Parts: sequence; C-alpha cells; structure tokens
Amino acid sequence: MSQDDILQSTKSVIQGLDALKNEHGKMLENVIDSMSNSSQLDNNKLEEKAGLLRKSMDMIELGKFNFNKKQTEIIQI
Repeated sequence: MSQDDILQSTKSVIQGLDALKNEHGKMLENVIDSMSNSSQLDNNKLEEKAGLLRKSMDMIELGKFNFNKKQTEIIQI
C-alpha cells in the first residue's frame, strides 16, 4: 500500500467519523428536545442517553485527532 493510498484511506475514515459525529449531534438535539416534554423518570433516562451521546462524540473527536496525527506522521516520512 503506497503513502497516497494510506492518506486517501485516512481521509475517508476522518470523513466517516465527521458524519458519525454529526449524526450523534442530531440525536443529542432530539434527546434534549424530548426532555422538555417528559416526566422526571423519563428525564433521568434521557439524561443518561444524552451523556452517552456526548461521551461517544468525545471519543469520535479523539479518533479524528489520532487519525490526523498519524496522517501527519506519514506525510513526514
């Protein structure tokens, strides 16, 4: 696999991670909107879902950071 192939694959992965993060962001917005119309018991469940979505978005961002770092290392070789 050539450096160009690796770089292209890395860019594709980063684009996929961006799309996934955007989807999670939309889901988080929906969960937050739902909290205003639900009972306290449901709010607890929705808060848990919101926390999980935020954690997932943080992990996605960390993955993007690591891929960008690897891409930079490959370019320097």
